[in-house]
Amino acid sequence: MSTSTAQSNTVESRACLSGLPTEIRTNILNELSVDELIVCQQVCRSWKEAIQDTSTLAYKIALVATGMQDGPSGGSSAADRLNNLRKYQETWETDEIPHLTLPAPSGFRLFFGQDSSDAFAYAPKEGSDGSITVYRPTASFMGTAAKSWRIDTRNYLSIIDDIESYAVDVGQDLIVLTKLKENQVFHCRLPRCYLFSLSRGGAHPLAACIELRGHHILQVGQPARILVEEIAVVGDLLEWNVFGCRTEMYVFNWKTGQLMWSHNIESEYGFGMTLQAYDIRCRVIDPRYLLMIINLDMIVVDMGDFDPDDDGETPILCRLGLPPLAEGYHTDTVQCCVHRPSDPSPDCPPHFKCDSDLTVLVFKYVADKERDGQTSITSTFIVFIPLSTIRTVALRYHDSEETRAVPWDELANLGARIAVLPPDSDCSAVATLGSRVALTLNRDATEKETEVILLDLHPHARMGTLSTGTNVDISQVLLSDYFTPDIAPVFQAPVHSTLPYRVVKKTIPRGRRGGVYLMQDGIFTATVPVPNFYSSSAVYNG
Repeated sequence: MSTSTAQSNTVESRACLSGLPTEIRTNILNELSVDELIVCQQVCRSWKEAIQDTSTLAYKIALVATGMQDGPSGGSSAADRLNNLRKYQETWETDEIPHLTLPAPSGFRLFFGQDSSDAFAYAPKEGSDGSITVYRPTASFMGTAAKSWRIDTRNYLSIIDDIESYAVDVGQDLIVLTKLKENQVFHCRLPRCYLFSLSRGGAHPLAACIELRGHHILQVGQPARILVEEIAVVGDLLEWNVFGCRTEMYVFNWKTGQLMWSHNIESEYGFGMTLQAYDIRCRVIDPRYLLMIINLDMIVVDMGDFDPDDDGETPILCRLGLPPLAEGYHTDTVQCCVHRPSDPSPDCPPHFKCDSDLTVLVFKYVADKERDGQTSITSTFIVFIPLSTIRTVALRYHDSEETRAVPWDELANLGARIAVLPPDSDCSAVATLGSRVALTLNRDATEKETEVILLDLHPHARMGTLSTGTNVDISQVLLSDYFTPDIAPVFQAPVHSTLPYRVVKKTIPRGRRGGVYLMQDGIFTATVPVPNFYSSSAVYNG
């Protein structure tokens, strides 16, 4: 075929699509993926305008670019949803991401949970009637209003102070509370968790039993402060970590009450609780796989191999590797967090919602380099691994006869990323929600403002203009696709990353030691005293 004939056919093809009735043309283009639509926009100006001027197509592209999913059908039109989504996009481009403060009434105790970005729980500080109030902040771009629920716990929690942790899943009308129940016969405190309905204010109707039980964990007479609990809802599963005289990790099916997996590790204590115990936990990846974190060891486990009657070692599928540290560096502490966005509440369906399939698991490591027996250099680096990356690795080595060691390069090629903080910078807190991460930077305690670095990490985060906000100075956090030892001396060899991201920095007023949390379309702070390392509650005095 001659060049002139090919060009003639191309022109005819463009004219053919452009000449079709709008409805037929839209139906054809709707069958294409977002990547294919982006290619079509590059064919010619008329195709680009046809896609951008069609609300359903432009909305489809914008959802992927922002890491969102469409909300339930009905209600607002595609044009209205697109308008709200574009306004949300603009907040990342102009560094104007919404910031709310949690309105807890005076004299109330606020409880903090691992899964506490969708809703917060608080109760009266004094004269409690055994009830807890759960508050969901507004998400203006998504079209969901603020709402409160009142839960009656009197039959199960005689003292509100008993609460160790909680998790909320508004889409499943569920709040889970954990407590220590004292057993006078065996002289120990027993971990318990309770399943309540938000809308009914009592026991959840889908739960086979309202109470799930852990093993004994803390002897009476030992200080309660050495116990910390984390609870998270992952669909039908509960991920429950209890740190005490030994670390207990459980995964329950909360609807059937069945124990799906458990493991325990003995912990050592000196004054209070050692970091070693706090660095042990499990994270559910999906209904089959979980990640067990034991200090610096990241172990992928197949829950399908679990036998509750077998006291032997947990079968290991593979181990995930980090980049090797440079000579002289060592790290013995790790913080790990992940928060999947829950499905929306049926009473207030959103225009769009965070895509839970893009959820990122975040690890914060502190590495020290010693010289003459003293720490001379401290370096902090943060690892981002999408849950989909871990799932891909688990499936890849599921049938392997040997436990595989997965090197960092393999994880990086599947979407993992590393950020490095310079020696003079530190991150005091990490919050996550889906693919977004908030890093709160350490500042002088006398300063009245706090700087927060907001990252959105997912495969399409760099689409269009969505990359970095205007005038963003993120020198406190080094983000690079390729770290060389002269840039990041903490690593032994060059380290590469592939996960796209966009980033903004936001300066917010410092609350009274208040924490920074992510909500569906912004951030908010709890202007209350943050609980100390061993406590799971705080008192708000207005």
